[in-house]
Amino acid sequence: MPQQLKVVVLGGEQAGKTALIHRWIDDTFVPRYKLTSAPESIEKEVAIEGKAHPLQIWDTVGGQQRVENLEFSFYRDADCCVLVFDVSSQRSFDRLQEFRDQFLRVANPVEPASFPFIVIGNKIDDRDTRIISPKRAEQYCQKNHMRYFECSARDNTNTSEVLQDIARAALLRHQSGSEGQGCRCTIM
Repeated sequence: MPQQLKVVVLGGEQAGKTALIHRWIDDTFVPRYKLTSAPESIEKEVAIEGKAHPLQIWDTVGGQQRVENLEFSFYRDADCCVLVFDVSSQRSFDRLQEFRDQFLRVANPVEPASFPFIVIGNKIDDRDTRIISPKRAEQYCQKNHMRYFECSARDNTNTSEVLQDIARAALLRHQSGSEGQGCRCTIM
């Protein structure tokens, strides 16, 4: 049995983290926003090159100071970090660096410069409210050596492709021998 890969998903309130995770896990969309009250993990097997790899995906509480300290314990030993923002929210986009820095500080990964971060611009289905352009998000990610994807949990645009990339990034980090030496990867 392959080693379980740990992914942490971070982002502000209402960025769509839980909606993306539900789409990845059971291909459903929950239209009403329900605040995630405590971090929880969900498991999903993802096939990479014909071999099943179990992912442990951590859904986090978005930006609530009173509970953030509870989340820190599961940052450690992550194989990948996913950062999610809402393309119609400037504040959501502006907080990406805060979440990235917090993760690096707490998880303290070996070789932090090469730790895999994947950024997801979510809610691209609502073109009328979009304020963060793909070009702006891509420039930010290139500058910070992170991969960027756009998707919509609502209409299922690009969600399975993103999950595959997350799984590959986590597997590569895990196979690099960094596990057991700090952090492997987190998804937001």
